[in-house]
Formats: sequence, C-alpha cells, structure tokens
Amino acid sequence: MLGRLGAAELDRPARRKRCDQPGHKGRDRLFVTFPAGDRFAGEVSFTGGYPFRENSTVTVEIGDDSYTLFVIEDWAWPAPEEDASLVESLKAGVDAVVTGISSRGTTTRDTFSLIGITAALDQAASRCTE
Repeated sequence: MLGRLGAAELDRPARRKRCDQPGHKGRDRLFVTFPAGDRFAGEVSFTGGYPFRENSTVTVEIGDDSYTLFVIEDWAWPAPEEDASLVESLKAGVDAVVTGISSRGTTTRDTFSLIGITAALDQAASRCTE
C-alpha cells in the first residue's frame, strides 16, 4: 500500500525558449516531492516534456546558484545530497532557469517563476505528516 505523497509542482514556465529549431515538446514540470516516511523527502525532479540526450545533463540556475541534474529518458534529478540545497535555492530565488538538450540535439531553456514556492513547499511537506 502506498503512503501519502505531498508534492509541489511548478508548471507552465514563465518563459520558454528553444535555442535551436522547433520540434515536438510536451509540458515542462519541475517537482519537489515529499513521500511520507521516505528518506528522499524534498526530492527535486524535472521533466522537459521530451527525451533528453543520452549521457547529457540538465542545468538548473537560480540566481548565482547552479545545479547539475543527471538524466534518464525524459526525467532529470540532482544528486541526492544536493536536494536540500536546491530546495533552499528555490525558496530564496525569483526564477529557476532550466536548460536541457533533447535526444534530437535541441537545446531548450525554460524559466520558472518561483513566486509562492515557499508556501507551496511547506504545504506539500505538511501533507505527508498528517
């Protein structure tokens, strides 16, 4: 049986920019999940809506902070030891700029507004302890 899952999702980027030629692209989403009783509480993940280039990375820039995420197919995650720092940067930042390379070689840069992220993260975390 699955336990409760609290999650905050950033959807509909503030700005989306394809750096190369346009191609098919789904919805971009930046998640922070808080599975109840899970040691990975506060886990950050990103999907660009397309499969990433094999052996590539995704970069998340928030102000002066930069994080590298590893990719598997159409998902990306930071190293587990970087989740807490990335979450703190999300809370302190104004925008998160996420850059990835598709399996077709297209570089995509998405900008997510972080307005309200602290309240959303606090609410998501509290759902897992109720």
